[in-house]
Amino acid sequence: RPIHDKTPLSNQSFCKPKMGGFMKWRMFWHTIKEIIPLVCMLFLILTTLVFAQQIGKYSNLVLSFQSSSEVTQKLLLSLIPSIAVITLPVSLLLGAVIACSRSSSDNEMTAWQSPGISQTAIASPFLAIGLAGTMITCYLSAYVAPAALRTQKWLISQIVLQEANTRIKPHTFITNFPNLLLYVQNVDPHTHDWLGVFLLKNEPGGVSRLLTAERGQFRIESGQSLSLEAQLFNGVSLEYQG
Repeated sequence: RPIHDKTPLSNQSFCKPKMGGFMKWRMFWHTIKEIIPLVCMLFLILTTLVFAQQIGKYSNLVLSFQSSSEVTQKLLLSLIPSIAVITLPVSLLLGAVIACSRSSSDNEMTAWQSPGISQTAIASPFLAIGLAGTMITCYLSAYVAPAALRTQKWLISQIVLQEANTRIKPHTFITNFPNLLLYVQNVDPHTHDWLGVFLLKNEPGGVSRLLTAERGQFRIESGQSLSLEAQLFNGVSLEYQG
């Protein structure tokens, strides 16, 4: 009398889904491990190249003798978030393309499809990397980059202000500024305020303005671009046609 044993069929029906799920997770993490090193390497290369270009742009501030090493270091660090907003998406795109091309050339795509893994499952690691990169980029653009830009603007103003203050010498006619003659009797060593100010400014149209004040100082006027202005206190202004 024939004996029908259904145990092997039952084991086979349970092992196939388990094996398929295991292969999907293995494929997912294998692809992630292929993409992340490429993205990190490309991000480092691109960020370094753009960072070097930005250093050249701000070389006169970075190499200024009036700025301390701490201020210079903070200024350089404040450049990185705005650079990362650009280089991170590009690195993610290039890393995903290179990893996909390498897997295709090594026939890994065909090997993953042979156990029955769908194309959607194969694309899931790339989608996960893209989603993570999008979230990081949005966070950098919304919070980190604006704060770094404000810090960068403040540091640049401090460096410019310090350099301008070093040009002010008491009992000396200062002609370093265009269309401006400045004379200061004394300078407060703590606040860098001017004491006893004489200022002659030539304006367009042949008009000259003479200003005298008890105190004065430089200030940074923030707008679309930083501008250096002289602020005077308790003074008198006279205009005459030259």
